[in-house]
Amino acid sequence: MMKQQPRSAVRAIIIQDHRLLLCRYKGVTGDYFVCPGGGQRFGEDMSAALTRECKEEIGCGVRVGDMALVTDAIFHTANDTSAAKRHQVEHHFVCEILSGQTAQAGPKPDTDFLGLEWVPIDRLGELLLYPPQLLGYIASGTHGFPVYQGRSG
Repeated sequence: MMKQQPRSAVRAIIIQDHRLLLCRYKGVTGDYFVCPGGGQRFGEDMSAALTRECKEEIGCGVRVGDMALVTDAIFHTANDTSAAKRHQVEHHFVCEILSGQTAQAGPKPDTDFLGLEWVPIDRLGELLLYPPQLLGYIASGTHGFPVYQGRSG
């Protein structure tokens, strides 16, 4: 039996003009939204992983800022036929798109990726957003919010 290990992932919190950039995915129970990002490779630091993932998913470079929150995501994917859940430790960083670049679906999106959306901050509560703690982070004005937020799924 194969021993399961948590996977380390990185995500970019990109806010422009009171809108948050989100990736829309097809989920088991409906569409859901997450910040751009993905898995960290062995030997790759988090900043390099997030830069690579953003180029792949949103087609542009980012300036990686401070870590904002960390959650344990435990879930099934839409394409997952096994009974086992996945466990991913997600590290969210505040990021900015590099000057002169525009976010658009990148060259290597995931198979269940449906597209990118700039969602107004005041509409985030209407979405199935992961992690849900992201709403609290944004509502707090990002000040004094504890970084580790525990389980999100």
